[in-house]
Amino acid sequence: MGDGMRDRNKTTKIGTLPEVEKAKKKSYWDQRIVLLAEVSATVISLLLFWIGLKIKNEIIVGIFSNSFTALLVTIVGTLVSWNTETDIEKAVRAVEEETSTRIQAIQSSTAELSNELVEDVETTREMMNALEQGIATFNRMVDAYNGKACTFCKNYIKDIRFSRADCDLESFFRSAKDSISILATNLESFVPFLPLLLSLSETGINVRVATIHPNYARDFNIARVTGSTNPEQRWHDMKDSLMKFVAFSEKTNSFFVRTYSEVAPTLIMMMADNNCYVAYLLHGMRARDTIHFLFTLGEGDLSLSPVYYFKRHFDSIWDDDGTKDCVLSDIVSIKYNERE
Repeated sequence: MGDGMRDRNKTTKIGTLPEVEKAKKKSYWDQRIVLLAEVSATVISLLLFWIGLKIKNEIIVGIFSNSFTALLVTIVGTLVSWNTETDIEKAVRAVEEETSTRIQAIQSSTAELSNELVEDVETTREMMNALEQGIATFNRMVDAYNGKACTFCKNYIKDIRFSRADCDLESFFRSAKDSISILATNLESFVPFLPLLLSLSETGINVRVATIHPNYARDFNIARVTGSTNPEQRWHDMKDSLMKFVAFSEKTNSFFVRTYSEVAPTLIMMMADNNCYVAYLLHGMRARDTIHFLFTLGEGDLSLSPVYYFKRHFDSIWDDDGTKDCVLSDIVSIKYNERE
């Protein structure tokens, strides 16, 4: 606690200041001088009164008799006044002592409150410092996240479309130089691109198409995630589009179609080299009607791009033990009410 706080805690008694004591002493001496003068005058008046009696002078006796009486009255008045002032001074001192006691109590309480206030201020300051550090750390994390998010979007997300109809798939497939991969639950929406895919495969581009087997889709109740209100009709649509793809694949050695039957469908993918459209399966909606993200390789190593994970996802399904090559005769012969 500073010197200012210690100075405020010093107790100051009312009526004990040097100026007050000096004034009191002067008043006492003045009263004594007045009393001495009055007693002297009384003695002189008494002496003159006695002389007047001796010389039998009535005038002197009368004058100094009255003077003696008046002086006695004055002395009595002075003594009474002096006693009254003494009583008043005692009362004032009592008030001073009581006031001083209360002031001490107030100063003591103030000191305690001041100490508590200082401690509370210090505690609050520490809490504020901790809060500021926490906010600064959070802001750095947000800045870092935003920086990474912006870098991710800038480097790896090439385009976003609200549905497959908004995607220019023809240009997308034509951009391929080495390979095209398609992962789907229903190939119906890709049937219009069959001639293009066949012609690209004939130029040496490797085309791979992986789709869910219609019977596995039936058992998995694929209608729940494809928005179908008629599961049997959806099954026939899947079978018909699959037959068309298998028929085209038999025309070239670079066009392959496989069906998977042991992996739960999670997303739709269309990949041209290192560019990849991705649409997620949502309950009660067809994937073609959901948002499509176009991811790209970006700069640097393939393993740093989301494309790397989608490639691995496709390859793991393509190479799964439950994924089989399709033969047209086998697809034609399957029926909705039959189990494999």
